[in-house]
Amino acid sequence: MKRLLPLLLLAAAGAHAGVPRLDDFAYGYPLALAGDAPLHAVTLPDDVYRYATRDDLGDLRVFNGDGEPVPYSLRPPPTKPEAGKRIALPIFPLYGDARDTKGSVRVITRTDGSTELALRPSAEHKQRLGGYLIDASALKQPLVQLHLALMPGEGDGLVSADLSGSQDLSHWRLLRSNVALGELRYGEHRFRQDGVRLAGGPYRYLRLRWRGGQAALHLTGVSGELRPTLPPPDLHWRRATATHNTLPAGNDTFRVSGRYPISRVRVMLPQTNTVAEVRLYSRTAAADAPWESRYRGVLYDLRRDGHQLRHDTVELPPLHRPQWRVEVDPAGGGLGRTPPGLQVGWTPGTLLFVARGPGPFTLAFGAAGMKPAPSNLAALNTVESAPRPARVGKRETLGGERRLIAKAPALPWRRWLLWGVLLGGVLALALMARGLYREMEGKE
Repeated sequence: MKRLLPLLLLAAAGAHAGVPRLDDFAYGYPLALAGDAPLHAVTLPDDVYRYATRDDLGDLRVFNGDGEPVPYSLRPPPTKPEAGKRIALPIFPLYGDARDTKGSVRVITRTDGSTELALRPSAEHKQRLGGYLIDASALKQPLVQLHLALMPGEGDGLVSADLSGSQDLSHWRLLRSNVALGELRYGEHRFRQDGVRLAGGPYRYLRLRWRGGQAALHLTGVSGELRPTLPPPDLHWRRATATHNTLPAGNDTFRVSGRYPISRVRVMLPQTNTVAEVRLYSRTAAADAPWESRYRGVLYDLRRDGHQLRHDTVELPPLHRPQWRVEVDPAGGGLGRTPPGLQVGWTPGTLLFVARGPGPFTLAFGAAGMKPAPSNLAALNTVESAPRPARVGKRETLGGERRLIAKAPALPWRRWLLWGVLLGGVLALALMARGLYREMEGKE
C-alpha cells in the first residue's frame, strides 16, 4: 500500500496552466509605438474580427518582445452614435435670382456689437421665390446638417438646390451643388428628402437657392444640427455570401464569416425604381437555430429627373450573427428575377495595452479553444496618462490556419490513471485479504 501512495498523489495532482505563446495564435500584427508612454491604443483591424473564434474576442493577446503577454483591455464601440443638438434658425425668403442677398435683407447692428437680419421691403417680393437665406450667426459650433420643414401640400416632385456659405453676405462659397429636396409619391408610399449634409465652416450665413427654371419649394422653418462632441464612428463594410435555402420564393439567405459586431445591414436592391416591403432576420450558426426578426419596413431606390432617393440601410444594436435572411413581400411586386445582395457594417473596437517590457509588440489573434485572459481593467486604471496611438503593421502568420481549428478533446488520462490506481489498490487489498484468509484456515 505504501508503494501505491505516490501514484495516487501523482494522479490527483492538477497540471499547471500554461502561459499562451505567440505560435498558439493563427496570425498577428506588429504594433509600432508612438513615443515612450505606458499606455497605447489601437483600432482593431478587420482581420481580427474575421479570424476570431469567439464573439468576445477572448482569443486575442498582446505580447512584448520577450514573448510575454502584457495587460490589455478592449473598449467596444458606442452602441449608438451621439446625436447633435438641433437649433431653430431664422430664415428669410429670397426672390428672383436669389443671389442678391443684400437686396432682400438688411443687416442691423445692435449696441452690443451683434448683428440681426431683417427683410428689406421691395417690389421684388412679387417675383418668384428663388430660395432662402438662413441666419446661423448666433451659433458658436459648426453645423453638420440642415433639416428643412416643408410646407404641406407641396406636391409630388423634387427640386434641385445649391447651398452656399458666407461670413459677410457679400462673398459666397458653394458648399453643396444640385441637392435634391422635396417629396415623391410611389403608389401608396410617400418619400421625403428634407435634409442637407454640411461640411466645413462654420459660416455665419447660408443661402439655399433653387436652380434656374424650377418651381419653388416653400419652407415653414429650418433647424440646424450641431456637430456632436464625439466624431461619428467609422463604419467598416463587408459583403455577405449568398447561401442556398429551401424557403419559399422571396426569401434569400446569407452568411457572414467572422465575429463582427454588426450594427448596420444594407440590402442591395438589384434594380432602380424599386420599392419593397422587407423583413430582415438573423440567427446563430446552428442550422436549427430559430430566425429572430430584426427589421420590418419599406426599402427603396428611386430615380427622378437625375436625382436619387434611397433608403436601403437598417441600423441595429451591435450583435454577432453569422446567418441573415431577407424576406420580400411579393404583394408589392417583389424584386424581379435578380436576387438582392447584403452588406454588413460595424464599428471596430479599440484595444488598450500597457507597453510593459521591451518591444516590438505584437497583437496576436485567432486561437480556437483559447480562454479569455483575466480582466486587466484594474491594471489599466492605474495608468494615469492618456493612451498614445499605436500603428498597425502588415499581418504576419504565427501558428497558421491550423490554430483556427478546435483540437479534439484530450484523453482524460489522469482520470483513467486514478481509476486504475484505485482499482489496483482494491485488487491488492482483495489479494491480501485472500492470503490472510488462507493463512488462518491453515492454522485451524
